[in-house]
Amino acid sequence: MPLMRYESKKRSFEVRFDLRSAILKYRLLGPIEAHHDGQTVDLGTYKQRALLALLLIHANAVVSTDRIIDELWGDDPGRDRQNTLWVNVSGLRSALEPDREKRTEGSILLTRSPGFLQQLLPASCFPGRFDQRL
Repeated sequence: MPLMRYESKKRSFEVRFDLRSAILKYRLLGPIEAHHDGQTVDLGTYKQRALLALLLIHANAVVSTDRIIDELWGDDPGRDRQNTLWVNVSGLRSALEPDREKRTEGSILLTRSPGFLQQLLPASCFPGRFDQRL
């Protein structure tokens, strides 16, 4: 069962997945960072880091692909933003769960209709604690 811990001084929180005894720690205030078992995770491009931040802000809630595209690209017509989003999701999954088998969903960044969900448990801890301690 995952465990979450909030650290007020560093403005970060941890998620522990006992299945792998891995700890993921995210830092959202300032530069977006993730640490896996004490090692800094290369989160990739700016868009991947922005995607992670957006999903963590809405942890345990499905964020629609339309909303993600609007938040990350705005009115920029750009190329195929849907395919670009999938590439960014794939890159984040690889970064956050490096031992995950290719083409599998994993256990942290989930595909849920109509978009994606960043899973953190228990759901009620992070948003309330974060807001109270700011």
